[in-house]
Amino acid sequence: MGIVKRLLAGLLVAVAVAHAAPAGAGPPRITVYAGDFAPYVSRGEPGPRGVMVDLLRAIAARAEVRFDIRIVPWSRAQHLVGNAGEKAMIIPLTRSEAREDTYDWVVPLLSDPLALVGRDPQIAGMDLADARDLFVAVQANSPNAMILLKEGFRNFQTVTQESSAARLLKLNRVDAWFARPMVARAEYAGVGGDPDTLVVGPARETPPMYLGAAKDTFPRDILNRIRDAFAVLRESGRHAEIIKGY
Repeated sequence: MGIVKRLLAGLLVAVAVAHAAPAGAGPPRITVYAGDFAPYVSRGEPGPRGVMVDLLRAIAARAEVRFDIRIVPWSRAQHLVGNAGEKAMIIPLTRSEAREDTYDWVVPLLSDPLALVGRDPQIAGMDLADARDLFVAVQANSPNAMILLKEGFRNFQTVTQESSAARLLKLNRVDAWFARPMVARAEYAGVGGDPDTLVVGPARETPPMYLGAAKDTFPRDILNRIRDAFAVLRESGRHAEIIKGY
């Protein structure tokens, strides 16, 4: 073999080794697209933070995978994973009939039901029928508002942002606020309130929020590793411990 051929052969081997090395250099990397929905997932320093971020980190450690979480506009996240079929996962995704066949539903990360949240301890002992006379803040044009209407509420203040409802409650301008308790705690703290003073009253269960994946793009063994790790997380109590921190 001539010197040129030997050099070319050596170069090809080097390139092959360079491309092969990363595959065995660490756990599989999985891109996860996320909307900016505090306290579930939000931008932070040095990177994304939130209860779902903490849950994914705990799952990753047990499943021996690495989640690369990228926060993008929610419509773009759904397009990339649900429509374009990019090999990626997505949070926080609520399971619905319309979405059922678009994604692989990996694990139900958490449930955060809608509830009346206030500061009066009496709210804790009420049901929704008892609370109809309360003056309640609720996000406008939302499923939350529709639930209140169906339950017979007529005395409520609509807001465009949950932070506005938090301010109204802090200033005693409403009796309660109909929202997800985790969101309420985060938003109330954001306007200078003490989230530990909030009382959670009657609730309406909602579907859990999932880690979803682009349909038929991930090997079954990877999905099973994640599911097994999540099961251990719940059985060990670590799942509840992480959620309790929020």
